[in-house]
Amino acid sequence: MGPTKKETESFRPTIYENMLISSHIPYILVVILFAAFVGPLGNFLFLYSVSGNALDAFFGAFLSINAGEGGFIESLQSNWYSFVGNILWYAFLFYVAFIVKFLRMRLVKAEPELVSLAPDREETVHRVFRHVPRVIPQLVITSIFLFVYATSVPDLLVQGELTILSSPIYILRSLLRSLLFGSVLWLYCGSLWGLYRFGKQNLRLKSYHEDPLLGTKKLGSLAFSFSTTYFLGLVLFGAQMILGARAGQTAIVNIIAVLILVPAGIALFVAPLASTHNRMAEVKKTEIASTGKLLSELFNRPSEPVKKDKQKMVELMTLEATERKVMSIKTWPVESPLIGKLALVAISVAATLIARLIQIFLGI
Repeated sequence: MGPTKKETESFRPTIYENMLISSHIPYILVVILFAAFVGPLGNFLFLYSVSGNALDAFFGAFLSINAGEGGFIESLQSNWYSFVGNILWYAFLFYVAFIVKFLRMRLVKAEPELVSLAPDREETVHRVFRHVPRVIPQLVITSIFLFVYATSVPDLLVQGELTILSSPIYILRSLLRSLLFGSVLWLYCGSLWGLYRFGKQNLRLKSYHEDPLLGTKKLGSLAFSFSTTYFLGLVLFGAQMILGARAGQTAIVNIIAVLILVPAGIALFVAPLASTHNRMAEVKKTEIASTGKLLSELFNRPSEPVKKDKQKMVELMTLEATERKVMSIKTWPVESPLIGKLALVAISVAATLIARLIQIFLGI
């Protein structure tokens, strides 16, 4: 049974998803066809429309070289880095094409738990996340990627690669890729920004007797899963760029883009955790103060008969147990080792790309 209309009101499909849904082809199949066109099939068709040679187009799509006199195996042995780089690029495109719906459905499935924490229930969730399905931000990011692709047009014209046949393929492929990237980036940014805003609400947190995370586990899980998915994509893209650089195919704009996306991704991951952390820390501080006040009153109570002293001892043991329970309250919606693992991946990606950027500038 799928999510109801009420559950998906705040998390409607992206432009990319709507485009695929409108084809009336089974979703998984149309995603595969889409990823194939923006990836290996599109590259093959573009190169074939330029050269008219299927073998050259095939070599160019996977090895970034012409067929020449050698066969595929010989070319692969001498250009393995180009082949692996292209495979990683196509894997990245397939990965992004599939994760858009995965990320959005994570929000859809989490909506009931978000509603249970929200001060005004559905109204709060709809207000805080109302920007997620907006079209304009997706189109703005799409236009940025289209501009990047447009900067390659002069070089392609000089090389004679934009012909009557190849130009429509290049334009359509660039448009679809840009739309894909625009949709997934806004879904990531908008969702984590929404989680940040949600964490700043006067949340209806659970009792620490029921859950040491105060019911915020889903918030941490969403932030962590979104960011893990995001950085895995950057790892694929970064590895492709490193191998592409060896083949002389890395554009400086790609490296600059990733160097922007890595710190932005880290900031968007930390922001919702920090806003929720503040609310959880307030609860823990209040409970510690309350327990401390009760302990102080108990110790300062005047001496009483033996029977009363036994009752006082029971109360003391109960308060000490309560104090230990209060001290076990978590102040972050995720465990710290998870944050460390993600930070390590992000730092590794950033360091690798910075090193490659320096190498390119120095001509190493």
